[in-house]
Amino acid sequence: MVGFLQVERANPQRLLCKQGDVGDSAFLILRGEARVSYITNGVETMLAKLEAGDYFGEVCLVEPGVRSADVKTTSECLFLKLSHAAFQQIMESHPNLAARLLAAIIRMTAARLRTTNKRFADSMLMARAWAK
Repeated sequence: MVGFLQVERANPQRLLCKQGDVGDSAFLILRGEARVSYITNGVETMLAKLEAGDYFGEVCLVEPGVRSADVKTTSECLFLKLSHAAFQQIMESHPNLAARLLAAIIRMTAARLRTTNKRFADSMLMARAWAK
């Protein structure tokens, strides 16, 4: 799999993914930290803090599309980058490995969806409480 990955370094405050841009790669942080944020009406909301072992952009491996948030480094980072094209090659040449990667992506996506659903439900409960 090493031949399919790119090793990249980034200084602090580097924008790795920009909300609204088309993405075609996933990233795995090997060292350092980054933050995920969403900007609406000029206001930034931090969604998550990422550190070594975390990955992001994985949806683009399956279906390249528009990035849903910004990801910016908060320290010096070392990460692995896997492009959509490289993932397609892995699926063709190493289907068992691709299946394991997809299973990991599905688990992470499910966990993130559960967290998002919980936050949404909590927001709705707060909004109802304030409306009274």
